[in-house]
Amino acid sequence: KVSSLDIFLSHSWKSKGRWKVLALMMQTGWLHGLLGWSVGLAVMLCLRAFGMVSDTWKNLDFIVAGRHITADLSIWTVISAEVFMVLGLCLSPYMPLKTQMCFLDVACIHQDELDMFERGLYSIGGGLS
Repeated sequence: KVSSLDIFLSHSWKSKGRWKVLALMMQTGWLHGLLGWSVGLAVMLCLRAFGMVSDTWKNLDFIVAGRHITADLSIWTVISAEVFMVLGLCLSPYMPLKTQMCFLDVACIHQDELDMFERGLYSIGGGLS
């Protein structure tokens, strides 16, 4: 039983479903995506530090405060961070750290006209019963 709702989500049938899913994943799962990216990056940096992954993709040259600094960029570091980020986003609905209760309007209550919005909102109980 739900005592209150934090978010009311409605959608339009005009836009494609994949963009709706992507927008919802980014809105609600950004923290898990960021954590996944951080874990993937940390794992690969540790593997590179211990010499288990050593192939360099590109050397980046910087000048910071008059000092010349060269940084090695590994393709595996970039790929693993992105894979872990996508994995974190995809697993986000099944992971903890969710504190918001959402009502997803699958019946598509009309959002543009106030009169139609109120009629749809007040009659939604009949559709849910």
